[in-house]
Amino acid sequence: MKKLLTITLTFTLLAQFTFAGGNKEKENTGDNTKLSLYIPGFLVKAAAGFIDEKDYETKCALKKLRSISITVREGNAYKEYLAKRYEKKVKKLERQHFENLVSVRDDEDKVSIQLRQNKKDKIRQVAIITDDGSSEFVFLRVRCNVTPDDLQDWLGA
Repeated sequence: MKKLLTITLTFTLLAQFTFAGGNKEKENTGDNTKLSLYIPGFLVKAAAGFIDEKDYETKCALKKLRSISITVREGNAYKEYLAKRYEKKVKKLERQHFENLVSVRDDEDKVSIQLRQNKKDKIRQVAIITDDGSSEFVFLRVRCNVTPDDLQDWLGA
């Protein structure tokens, strides 16, 4: 009964965060996807409680996450969001002292993976930005508290 109550509460909160706000008239016209989702850390940690002990690495990884933010713009919603958004996001991350880990450009497609560390070399945030230059934009930000030792444990190195 306790698990059922927790799952129901989790899905209710996720639905509230997912569908809160927005202009409903623009969202339903034409071919578009407009999603902004924020998953707070306590929900991620609650989800870690449902993982079996057999999958120890996944459980530990979820416990290290603080929050997740996802923004998706596709189709007509992308045109409203403007193609210049990729450069603006990258510059904003640079101002916030993110380090560029990987950046790939192919024709109009652009992908950037950036991270931010504190003075103790803990990874505090990871940001992934993708833009195809014509119809799709995705921005993912994961706030976390991961040490290099954690990464080595998870990757088995």
